Amino acid sequence: MGSAIFCFLFYLKTLCPTVYIGDSGELCAVAYTLSIAHPPGYPLYTLLGWIISHFPIGRVAVLMNLGAALFSTISVYLAYLLIETLLSKTANDRRRLSVNLLAVLGSIIWGLSNTLWANSIGAEVYSMGMALAIGIILAFIRHIDHPKPGLMVFTFYIFGLAMTNHLSVVALAPMMLAMLFRPRFKLRYFIWASLLFIMAITLYLYLPLRSLNYPLVDWSHPAGWQAFVEHISSVRFRGFFAQFSLINFALNLKRFFSILPREFPMTFIGLFGIIYLAWKKPKYGVALLIAMIINIIYASMYEIPDIEPHFLITTFIAVVGLVIILSVIFEILSKHFKNIWPFVYGGPLLLSIILIMEIRNNYAINDESDNRLAESYGNLILKSLPRNSFFVSVGWSAGAPGIYLRYVENVASDLTLFDPISMASGLAKFINKQDSLKFISEQRLAFRAFDKWPSDKFLGKDHLWGGDNPFKYGQLPLQGYGLVYRYGEKAPADLSVWQNMDLPKSSPTDTRLSLSERALLANIYLSWGEDLQSVGMIQEAREKYQIACDFSENSADPLIPNAMGIFFRRQGIVDLAQREYLQALASSFISNKVRADILVNMGNLFRDKRDYESAKSRYLDALKFRPGHPEAEYNLAVTEAYISLNNKNYKQAIDDFLAAIRLDPSDPLLFYNIGLIYDNYLGNAGNAITYYNEFLRRSNEGGAMAANLRARIAFLAGDRSQ
Repeated sequence: MGSAIFCFLFYLKTLCPTVYIGDSGELCAVAYTLSIAHPPGYPLYTLLGWIISHFPIGRVAVLMNLGAALFSTISVYLAYLLIETLLSKTANDRRRLSVNLLAVLGSIIWGLSNTLWANSIGAEVYSMGMALAIGIILAFIRHIDHPKPGLMVFTFYIFGLAMTNHLSVVALAPMMLAMLFRPRFKLRYFIWASLLFIMAITLYLYLPLRSLNYPLVDWSHPAGWQAFVEHISSVRFRGFFAQFSLINFALNLKRFFSILPREFPMTFIGLFGIIYLAWKKPKYGVALLIAMIINIIYASMYEIPDIEPHFLITTFIAVVGLVIILSVIFEILSKHFKNIWPFVYGGPLLLSIILIMEIRNNYAINDESDNRLAESYGNLILKSLPRNSFFVSVGWSAGAPGIYLRYVENVASDLTLFDPISMASGLAKFINKQDSLKFISEQRLAFRAFDKWPSDKFLGKDHLWGGDNPFKYGQLPLQGYGLVYRYGEKAPADLSVWQNMDLPKSSPTDTRLSLSERALLANIYLSWGEDLQSVGMIQEAREKYQIACDFSENSADPLIPNAMGIFFRRQGIVDLAQREYLQALASSFISNKVRADILVNMGNLFRDKRDYESAKSRYLDALKFRPGHPEAEYNLAVTEAYISLNNKNYKQAIDDFLAAIRLDPSDPLLFYNIGLIYDNYLGNAGNAITYYNEFLRRSNEGGAMAANLRARIAFLAGDRSQ
């Protein structure tokens, strides 16, 4: 218990004092309002979080952060029991003190490992998941030596509960099967275990039952069977799973071997320790080794920046392996040197040194006691908006803390806020379109809500969110308004908003900033530069863009510089766009899928400059890395159409444009281009009229262009009739 209290004191000292970065704002709001979290839904975390968040003391965010610390503390205590159980099996009375010290120090090393610590100071699901996982492993080890049917059946119930918190616990499935066959398989125990497991996972039924009542946050609105299955299987996030190939798998293993040494010193010795345990004590070690392998393979299927928590089971097993191997080494030395005390207690001494090094390495990284960045960002937005305005957030930088601050802490209580993805069902209810929810896009829901709102309406800015952003800013009537856009008309930005902002005091050179924090800060300066550029202050805009680049520089993950490149291309700043794309391609951890995405973006950059051959080359390269890449195929068809036009091969150009339309008919200009070719080069007035009309129908184009085009259609129709 002492080791658990020791770690808990460190968690308290470094605890975030408010809503934390990333998903924490969403998880706090979901728990407090009994809502539906992002896939797969986390019903166990939500229900326990509701209890924690309704304690009548303190802010909800702080209570939820404390909850994460408490679950990690429980996992430390269980780790002590597990390590002590393993060591005690071979220890005699003479080594009892050494065993206790090893168990205490090993459990503290686990508690202060980098990723567990990082997930113990802000609301997240992983600390609860690890408390459950270590409890399952402990039950397995005790059951193997002294089989108890009641313990085995109850462990299946805990395993089912763990599955409703985070699916990475599937790595422990072989242990559960082994428990069924120890000492021998009995049908009645299998039936009871299955019933309790099913009873536990029925907690997922919370999702459709609660969704029927349209809660505040309602990801995917899983009220129906199909939406429910898609939610718990995380269909929306399938894009984050790697396309399996030996190259991708090798890349993700490389990521793993770069992450593990940052957890605690001598981590790889811990892996050898588990291999040794599997050799000498296979009934324990083989199960742990298999769990570790499954966990590494499972986590390696993801292509997300914050992959570290998915390897937590392996990190814990590595701690166990480290304690085991040091115990064995110093036991051999103590026997060889005839019980000289430095060798009897050499294991605890070395673990103490490792612990001191671990604290020195991990404390500064995980000290979030003064981190108010997410709260500051959310407040900058909410408090900058006029009273009684309507705000559709975009991206999780503003969305998660904004939802929490607005609906849990009642900041800017006159404001109506919706996230178009996690609160889509609320938007549908707001415009009385609940029955059509599955047929209306998130973007269209937001626009219809804007049309209904009688006064000020705003759209969030998140330039680094990625492909899940449903809004194409360049095609919308927007005016820059600080960290949001005023919706309604295209106009130069209102720079007065920036004058009243108390921006976070952070430096790009601060090594403690996480990837999410760097993205948030970079987005601030991109937004500021964009507003300055809109009013013609080009030099000032470049200065803000440079600060944004400084925050995102040297990112090990390619997604941030790729998103920066997309932003700069949209602003017409070709040199910065190309620099960011090249930086993304130079990333240490870039999968074939992401590389193909970046190559497509580079191709688009060349196409903007009408360097069609270079663009075509990039699209072809993208298809080599990711065969069937839809954007590469579409842009290649469009580019080949322009090449054919340049070569005056007009019929081929039409075929290429039609190929692009078959791949994606959403761009009305494709129809316009075909009409131009028939009109100006092939002299086919009938086909020209057909495609011009199709362009007008799809684009809703107004103004001078539409008037001129309708006049041209009338002229062609009259000429044709003569």
